[in-house]
Amino acid sequence: MNMISPEPEALQCLEVRGGNSVTNEVITAADIKLAIYARPFAESDQGGDIHYISACGSDQIIRIALADVSGHGEAVGELAQGLQRIMRQNIETIDHTDFVRSLNEEFAKLSTGGNFATALVSAYYRPDNTLILCNAGHPPPFHYVAASKTWSMLDESAGNPTPGISDVPLGVIAGTDYSQIAVSMNPGDMVVMYSDSLSESQNPAGQQLHEEGLLKLVMKLSADDGAALCEATINEVSAYRNGSSADDDESVLVVWRPAT
Repeated sequence: MNMISPEPEALQCLEVRGGNSVTNEVITAADIKLAIYARPFAESDQGGDIHYISACGSDQIIRIALADVSGHGEAVGELAQGLQRIMRQNIETIDHTDFVRSLNEEFAKLSTGGNFATALVSAYYRPDNTLILCNAGHPPPFHYVAASKTWSMLDESAGNPTPGISDVPLGVIAGTDYSQIAVSMNPGDMVVMYSDSLSESQNPAGQQLHEEGLLKLVMKLSADDGAALCEATINEVSAYRNGSSADDDESVLVVWRPAT
């Protein structure tokens, strides 16, 4: 699969951009960049993977959400529109955990048909170049530190356990708490988010890639540019499947702070 990397487009203050259709774009927001690739299952117009990026009025908070909604079709499209509305209503919200809890409550109201969503919801704070992440049952993202040229898996539950029920998918349990992890985004650093269709990909022998295998695959790729890494990840996973199509919606979202 060969993709043509698009020209970067600037995200404007108070803008919300995203959706659940075919996407291949690069966005500049504050002093970070984002590369997004999304393809719904079976060439559908809309899928269950939803992504949104928003910028507050002062361009100091960039919020990024990648969600994987259970189900397909018209119901998912309505949920995608609802998620966009929630993002817009909370575009100036500073406290990130309050935002995710609000997202959970509102999503539960929208998903009357029993739908739920795993999600990675992050916020980049420009004043201190920090990315805050909350994980609602979603596959853990990968973090690259340019200074040491090292990759790691970001799993906040391992280092910051929350007593009781927490971090469950959106729309499942009202009043759920969400833990968070903060990573510095120094020049050259990046975070890779993805939907589970990548980690659940199988080779012709039926061996599943899993999250650890996907990380090993990504570690072999060049981390000089986030857009190139996004494209290379999709291509390498496709090669692992021997060129066969994904069994579900497929999304990769790379956030990085350019080295120069």
